[in-house]
Amino acid sequence: MKKFIKYSMSFYFIFMLFPVSAFAGETVYETSCGLSTWFDEMVIRPTRISGSFSLDDFGEDGNIGVDALVEGNGNQARFSNIIEYEKIGNRLELEKDDIKTNVTKEQFQEHFGLFPTVTCSAG
Repeated sequence: MKKFIKYSMSFYFIFMLFPVSAFAGETVYETSCGLSTWFDEMVIRPTRISGSFSLDDFGEDGNIGVDALVEGNGNQARFSNIIEYEKIGNRLELEKDDIKTNVTKEQFQEHFGLFPTVTCSAG
């Protein structure tokens, strides 16, 4: 658990200073995401840009930075990754790339509780 907190706090401070969206531009988009597991590791899975946006601002496909804020049990941490996107009709779908937390499901739930709040944004 101490290892988890040490790494989480390191990631938290790094991403608080330099969130991915700060490198990508000024526009931040509301993004749908949820929690999942990959083998034994807890991951955050962004699925699509859900807020208002203009399709003209995006190519047919590309990459976008996604930030995730996880809050629960009085703790909070930020995680981020560069995710591939693709235009599908009038939607901007995010590919099956995950945001890694580098901890097991049990460690994640011990730190954030069973039902943490996950808020994602892209930019």
